[in-house]
Formats: sequence, C-alpha cells, structure tokens
Amino acid sequence: MHDPGCCVKKDFAPFGSLTDIGAMGRPKNFSREGVLEKALPVFWRRGFADASLHELEVATGVNKSGLYSEFKDKEDLFIQSLWYYLESLEKKGLLTAEPLGWSNIERFLKMGPCSMEGQKGCFAVSSMREFAILPPEAVGHHHSKQKQTKASSSPRILRSSAQR
Repeated sequence: MHDPGCCVKKDFAPFGSLTDIGAMGRPKNFSREGVLEKALPVFWRRGFADASLHELEVATGVNKSGLYSEFKDKEDLFIQSLWYYLESLEKKGLLTAEPLGWSNIERFLKMGPCSMEGQKGCFAVSSMREFAILPPEAVGHHHSKQKQTKASSSPRILRSSAQR
C-alpha cells in the first residue's frame, strides 16, 4: 500500500494556512496622525454630534472600514483627535519658553489655539459645549489637561509677578 506521507514535506504549509502569519487584506495606505490631522477640522467645525461618518471619510480620504480598522468608533476618533490637538499645543512649548512670565501666557492665548484650516477659537474649548454627550474619557482627559496647564502656568505667573 502507498504511504501518503512519504512524498510530502513535513514543514510544508499551504499558502494562507493558519501557520502563515503574513498580513492579510490590503496594506494600510494612510497614517494615524494624518487621519487625526484631517478629522480634527471636521470635529472642530461640526462638533462631535453633527460630524457625520461620511464627512470624516471625505476629509480623511479613508473609507469607513479603514477608519474602523484604526479607531474603534466615531467616539474613539473624536477622543484621539482631541488628544492630538492638546498634545500639539503642548509640543509648541508656548507656556514653558524662557523667560517665563506673562508674555508666555499672552503668546499662548494668541498663538496656542491658532486656527487650523480656517477654524476659529480653540478646539478644546469649543468641544466643551458638548460635554453632556461626549464620551466620559474625552471629558476626563480634557479636565486633566486643564489641571496640568493650570498647575504649570500658575507658578510661572507668580514668579514673573514677583520679579516685577
């Protein structure tokens, strides 16, 4: 009788099998940061509740399945956009520039929430109008960033006032 295992390599696995750990599906052709940059003006202009998934698809150039592969849902995309915005403000270092003092506060208020693609005001402040419907995680992060900014700027203000 013929032995079926005699001619088959023991380390052979057919393409696409469970042992094939290569990536399945299309490769991702967008960056997370790029999506956040492009989604931010939509949320800024329309707010969380009124921003439609279709508008987000058009603005980011990423279809619904691509957005959902990168973010859990619209809430997650909003939260990540808010974090991205707040972190980009922090990276500017407007409040921490030397010499410390009132000029930093003035510069932060003028340049910090500078308009992105023609947006007016501050995205974080404008998102506060929707606190009642925002995910608790977004509200919590917003509050923690406010506390952090207040904690870091208060001593600077006091120090600069004492130097006058």
